[in-house]
Amino acid sequence: MKPMTQKSNADLTLSWSKRFSLTTRILAVNIFALALMVFGLFALDSFRTGLFEERLKTSRIKMDAIAEIITETPVDKRADYLVRIGEKNDSRIRLYDDKGEKVIDNFLISEPTYTLRNPDDEPIEKIAARYLDYVFNFLVLEPNLQSFEEPENDRLSAWEHAEKVTANNPYSEVRNARDLSPVIITIAKTMDGDFTLIETINAHDLRIKVRAERGRIFIFFLIVLTVSILLSLFLARTIVRPIRRLATSAVKVRLGRTAHVTIPRLPERSDEIGMLARALSDMSMTLRKRVELTQSFADDVAHEIKNPLASLRSALDGLENIKDPALSKQLLDVAKDDVRRMDRLITDIAEAGRVDSQIAMAQFEEINVITLIEDIIKNRKQRDDGKIIIFEYDKNISISIMAEKIRIERVIENLIDNALSFSPPNKPIEINASADHGVIMISVCDNGPGIKESDYEKIFQRFYSSRPEEDFGKHSGLGLAISRTIIEAHNGNIRAMQRPDKKSGACFEIILPAAESHE
Repeated sequence: MKPMTQKSNADLTLSWSKRFSLTTRILAVNIFALALMVFGLFALDSFRTGLFEERLKTSRIKMDAIAEIITETPVDKRADYLVRIGEKNDSRIRLYDDKGEKVIDNFLISEPTYTLRNPDDEPIEKIAARYLDYVFNFLVLEPNLQSFEEPENDRLSAWEHAEKVTANNPYSEVRNARDLSPVIITIAKTMDGDFTLIETINAHDLRIKVRAERGRIFIFFLIVLTVSILLSLFLARTIVRPIRRLATSAVKVRLGRTAHVTIPRLPERSDEIGMLARALSDMSMTLRKRVELTQSFADDVAHEIKNPLASLRSALDGLENIKDPALSKQLLDVAKDDVRRMDRLITDIAEAGRVDSQIAMAQFEEINVITLIEDIIKNRKQRDDGKIIIFEYDKNISISIMAEKIRIERVIENLIDNALSFSPPNKPIEINASADHGVIMISVCDNGPGIKESDYEKIFQRFYSSRPEEDFGKHSGLGLAISRTIIEAHNGNIRAMQRPDKKSGACFEIILPAAESHE
């Protein structure tokens, strides 16, 4: 069975990553995938920015050179020169005089080298590509470029920035045509200031290059998506699968199958999943133990109540048939004794059932152990029960604990009653309190017959009693069990032992942590 369990839990364990916490792994996965995406987006933006800046720089240098050459070119040959330049660069070149009037336009002299497209007339694939451009521009946070439209009245004043351009200081910018293709505008002025040149280029090649780069980025995104899926599967293996297994086990526990459910503890994992698995496993075992104890307690209660009930039934049946007054009185006394016994038993059972829940809600306070025991002894003396109690402690130290006073008082009262019930008449019981290395020790010793070593643990079991036959029925057998529950709830321990001085009798020792202020 064990090898099978190990095999079934093998898929929940980790190898190299077990030394990292769950939080670290989640952060690493998300940051890694995010870094890949951000890198891809900025790579595209950087590529496009660099491409446009290089083209604008080239256009300014070229137009500065053309402006210098045009002044040295004879007037009758200037138009042919600009036509040749326009055909070579696939551009439209306009020449304006000092009054702002257009003198030469190569598009009016020869065939246009480009045509601005109407986006409404484009095929569906071009429209889809344009919308993808919108999406990618949004993702890289590209600033919106101005739209380019040919001026209706083609004068120099119709061109923005033209009046501010000076010789040897050309101006260039990029605008978007209606179909989102870039249009590069470059303005240059001749040295004498008499003419202004304006070149416009519909740079479809730049859009083609950007879209090609976008395709590479899209492939990169597919790689990122694949990596993210693989990393998600890794997270599913390290997180989702074990959590699902633990949740299934928890549901089985909820359905009452505690005895048949084994929650994997995952000892190989030191992260939060391992902590959760071990916590759930411990909780399941504690619940299983609690269920078993509850069942055992119920069985013991039923058994203990049956005895006085059987005796009571026999006494009542006998009363119906017996006419002798003396014998009837004897049977009536037996019935009354059985009723008292059941009443005492039910009271103790109810107390035992309440201890756990009440202790869990208790508010602990600092209690001086010496004062507490002295008050208990003083109250007993006021009742004048004739019992002798000797209390010894070191008067030079203060002994305090953090506890619920009424509960600790109940335990000490139980031990004193227990010791007095076993001690012969006129024989004292001895109480001692001391402190050592942060713990408080309280012992209650009697002068009775003592306890067998084999019974040291049995006497703390519910309903167990080692009393003589004549005392049968006078005690429920729950006092020591309740005392142990209370002491353990205070993070302490209680045990039975023989007297340290080897005399006849038994001792019960309580060990509790001292209050911090007195350590």
